[in-house]
Amino acid sequence: ILTDSRDLTLVMLIGPEGSGKHDFANELLQYGKPNTEIISTNDIRKDICGNIYDQTKNKEVFSQVYKNIADKLDDKHDIIYVSTNCRVQYRKKIIDICKHKYDRLIGIVFIRSLINCIEHNPGVDISQIEDNYVELRKRPPHPFEGFDAIITCDE
Repeated sequence: ILTDSRDLTLVMLIGPEGSGKHDFANELLQYGKPNTEIISTNDIRKDICGNIYDQTKNKEVFSQVYKNIADKLDDKHDIIYVSTNCRVQYRKKIIDICKHKYDRLIGIVFIRSLINCIEHNPGVDISQIEDNYVELRKRPPHPFEGFDAIITCDE
């Protein structure tokens, strides 16, 4: 996914809390190009709020996400973007920022049972996981959003 040095690539990881996105991102980073960076809402949320589960400063968190992505675009870095990205409008916002600057926009969707997501992330409010799980099932990523490829990862 991130081995062709000629292509500038954004990989958007998509799945509810506890679906394995961060583990996959760290694994992908090991095999990616040297200029590959992970941008994670959890990491930014921890920096801003002191806790990855704190949802009270989402506006500030996502402002920082957009800034970090823009900075990495300017530096010509590949990005692995880790967030739930379960809602179309959030995916579109990132794609709109990146679509004219990246050669490839790849979505990777994590399909895991709801119970496994809940068990894998006990710190998150169950209703939040359920909401994101249902939203992703109702409106999964589609090429019309601007993706060049969509890959599904099952449990």
